Amino acid sequence: MLPTTSLTLSSKRKWLWVGIVVGFFHPLAGLVYGGALLFEREARREGVIVIVWTIAWAVASYFLFGYLTQEGFLPRFQIIPSA
Repeated sequence: MLPTTSLTLSSKRKWLWVGIVVGFFHPLAGLVYGGALLFEREARREGVIVIVWTIAWAVASYFLFGYLTQEGFLPRFQIIPSA
């Protein structure tokens, strides 16, 4: 018998951790992945967790990198040089 081609989520925890890692490295991709999980009936809870984690990490990293740049731990880049 041939195997079926349908996607089955055998382990919800695996997809939750994948979403958290994706949200950590790229917040926009984490939001898209969390939104995709929201459309899966069995994975809605995980989708909400991934979206909340991604938003919280994006806000925290924004303030963290701003603070580290202001204190001189990270370089300050100037896109358009001042005249």
